Amino acid sequence: ARASYSEAKATRNNLENQSQKLRKQISDIQQFGPNSVCDRCHRPFGDDLPEIRRHLKNELAGLEKSLAEKSEEVTKLEIRGRKLKEQCANLETEAKVRYETEVERKSLAGEIADLKTKLTEVKASVISLTQKLNSLAEVTFDPQEFAKLVARVEDMEKDRARLYRLTGNLQRTPVAVKEIEETESKIKDQKQVIDKLKSELSNLAYDETAFVIIKKELASSQQALDDARTVGAGLNRDLAVAKTELDEKSKQLEQFNRLKAELNERQETRYVREKLAVLMAEYRQHLITRIRPRLAELSSDLFSEMTGGKYSLVELDEKYNLQVMDSGQYYGVERFSGGEKDLANLCLRLAISLALTESAGLERSFVILDEVFGSQDNDRKDLIIKALGSLKHRFPQILLITHVEDLKDRVEELIRVEPTTEGYSRVIFNGETV
Repeated sequence: ARASYSEAKATRNNLENQSQKLRKQISDIQQFGPNSVCDRCHRPFGDDLPEIRRHLKNELAGLEKSLAEKSEEVTKLEIRGRKLKEQCANLETEAKVRYETEVERKSLAGEIADLKTKLTEVKASVISLTQKLNSLAEVTFDPQEFAKLVARVEDMEKDRARLYRLTGNLQRTPVAVKEIEETESKIKDQKQVIDKLKSELSNLAYDETAFVIIKKELASSQQALDDARTVGAGLNRDLAVAKTELDEKSKQLEQFNRLKAELNERQETRYVREKLAVLMAEYRQHLITRIRPRLAELSSDLFSEMTGGKYSLVELDEKYNLQVMDSGQYYGVERFSGGEKDLANLCLRLAISLALTESAGLERSFVILDEVFGSQDNDRKDLIIKALGSLKHRFPQILLITHVEDLKDRVEELIRVEPTTEGYSRVIFNGETV
């Protein structure tokens, strides 16, 4: 379905492009009238215009009909594609559900197998326990006797806990006695220290008033010290800020000196480059004055050969506009016919290519000519082909791009590019598709 849709869409796009080209050509014909030029052979339509217009309209009507049919086919294929896409989505959903169901079925089958195994084990255990139970003698149980035994066990547990506690206290008694003796010794030592301190206190000459005054002086000195420390911290911060600013200014000064040196260097480089630009402009003008005669010489040779000696001299003015000698006087190319004007420009372009090849010292090169035969008659075409053949020693490869059919038998190698209905073009080399 995708292949059919892509092929139909490509065909539709190709038909749309052809229709647009035909509409544009018909519009150009209506705008320019008999002076309109064919987009293939580049010839004016002239008196054939009505027949050509009718032919183009019929061709456009056929293209539009084919385009409508192909558009309808594309629409149907799009609808079919959406349905197929929906069916694929449904099938994928069903496949996913089926896969999940299969996984769940396998999981349940495994659980069933495990349960069967466990059931077998339980049945075996029941049989074993039943056999053991049957082998036991009859047992009698007295609830009152059991209650008395439980109460007795609880009392014995309490007695055992008390025994453990008393045993622990008994074991700790020597340690407690030792701690008491050490504590009494420490108390005795502390009493001696207290007596000594009392004796020293009685010998001190203590004055409460002097103590208060000294305490106030100490507080004042402490405040002055704190104030001084605060001022010092502020000065240190200012000093740090000043050092930071000094470092930043030093870096800026260093950068400024570096930029100043770079500016001086660039100014010197700019002076040298400006001077070099002036010299290069003078040298370019010098080269132009030297190459213009060579271009005129090459153009004259080519133009003379391609016109069968009718025009033997070509000159270039200061702006490199072509001047062709006719009857002993030079005229601008606008004086001549369209074919002669195109031929003169072709000769100038070939002359430029030859001059560039000579100046570069190249031994081999090639040239591509695009639609240079459209405005030439058959005799002139023969002269151009002959002149191009004489240039093979300078241009071993000459590629001609043209829609003129009668030239296909005059070239050594023929490459044709033809459009297809599939929306692409094919290449035919000497009759074989590549």
